[in-house]
Amino acid sequence: MSMKLTKLPTYWDAADAQLVISFLEDLRDLLVEAYGDEIIDMHQCMAENTLLAEGQTELPFTDLVEF
Repeated sequence: MSMKLTKLPTYWDAADAQLVISFLEDLRDLLVEAYGDEIIDMHQCMAENTLLAEGQTELPFTDLVEF
């Protein structure tokens, strides 16, 4: 896989920047609504599969992650 670069304009005014932030917040909310449970499951599975270094103890983590 190769890295791709994307140019992001940095000459926005405050209104343009706020518009982008609002869009990203709306997009995040929609993605969490559609995939939130699956994302939580994925993170929990990844955490369970993480190998502990020698001498470490696994602590139970039962808190739900809110997005």
